Amino acid sequence: MHSNQQTAPHNPTAERIVLGALLNDSSQLFDVSEVLKPEQFYRDIHSKIFRSMLDISATGRKPSLQQIVARVGDEYEDGKSTVHLLTSILRDAEKDEALSPFDFVDLIIDEWARRQIAITQQWIGKELGKNEKQPQEFLSEINERFQEIGLQTQAAPVITLGESAKRAVASSIRVMETGEVIGMGWGLPTLNEVIGPVKPGDLGFIGAAPSGGKTVVALQLCRAAQDALLFELEMDHEDLSRRELSGDAGIPVSQIEEGTYDMFTKGVLEKVRDGLEGERVYIDDRPALTWEQIKARIIQMKRSKGIRLAVIDHLRLVRTTKRVRDKFERAEYITSEAKALAKALKIAIIFLTQRSRTSLRRDSWIPRLDDFDAGPSVDQDADWVLGLARPEQWLKNNKPRLPPNTAPEDDFKFKAWLDEMKKYKGKIEFYGLKRRKGDTIMRDAIFDGAAGRCREIEC
Repeated sequence: MHSNQQTAPHNPTAERIVLGALLNDSSQLFDVSEVLKPEQFYRDIHSKIFRSMLDISATGRKPSLQQIVARVGDEYEDGKSTVHLLTSILRDAEKDEALSPFDFVDLIIDEWARRQIAITQQWIGKELGKNEKQPQEFLSEINERFQEIGLQTQAAPVITLGESAKRAVASSIRVMETGEVIGMGWGLPTLNEVIGPVKPGDLGFIGAAPSGGKTVVALQLCRAAQDALLFELEMDHEDLSRRELSGDAGIPVSQIEEGTYDMFTKGVLEKVRDGLEGERVYIDDRPALTWEQIKARIIQMKRSKGIRLAVIDHLRLVRTTKRVRDKFERAEYITSEAKALAKALKIAIIFLTQRSRTSLRRDSWIPRLDDFDAGPSVDQDADWVLGLARPEQWLKNNKPRLPPNTAPEDDFKFKAWLDEMKKYKGKIEFYGLKRRKGDTIMRDAIFDGAAGRCREIEC
């Protein structure tokens, strides 16, 4: 298996991190060993270190460097020092004690599986050349081999209810003592109240009419959370950035586009630009992406950048390579896949979704859970659903006709419409249509479309 070390799939960094975390704290060793086996390490010395740690722990002792060296040997791979290797691995682990081995175990197992698949492919080629077996017998043997690889790639241990409760209480006490809530805030207290913090593993939906503020709210969340990936399937990335520059600098988007500003404003714009360079918000604006492409990019960004949030704008535009009957089956497949991915990667995934045209013809701007594209799958798979409404926008689209030769103040219906326009001018309403805290809740805020911001209403 190790004969082709230049090309065989492997992740030496993940192997070192797992070993370092266990050398630093061996209390998780047996939990890790439930899913990770010594032979799944690529480097032979890493495999031997892991096996020796298991053997030492099985005798009731805590593995030490000298005990490991006694089992592995003073040297490895053409005279390299085992003690120096162990010391280096442990030193790296001590730099960041917050790293959990379970965040990297699946990377090791994934690479092992790829190596096994490659070996199986070579075996298939050789067996085909012999032409000694009946096709059905050969297919059965191939299936058994791949099933066995699949059984060995379960990269998460089971947990008892008691252990789960122990962790939940520890988290609760940490929040009580520090005030630090698990999850990501929205960057707007009102939204924190409506939905609560966005948590790892969440599948959420933000729904609104076209131009209803979905992207504004989503980008505000991304910037508040950081380590976020935004799939922008409609808008060009520079258009998105111009909005943020406008909001941070207080300069109209049109002036940024046209370059119609003075030297002082240019300095402000450059200062805001420099500030944005430090933000860990990543944009993928490729059009017509499939779910399979989105999934691959999310996994890659989780591994390379440590993202904890992915936002897809929006659900109706996402395609899939899987054959489906209609848009409802497509959405159901995508949302169920997204829920599984969010849980597996321990990140939040959020889809933006539009209200259907039928729902916009109702005599109210208030959104309902079944208003959105592929509503049944949204209701079924979502951990939470945030509905947005801009009453001013709805009122403009439903302006009553003023009878001829009638002053606005003399027509009761038109006057009532004007009063509502004044009342709701510049407002956005947030509806927690599905939420952990129970029944639907509504709160409102200021919608500044020109600046691409939602702001609190000042009392």
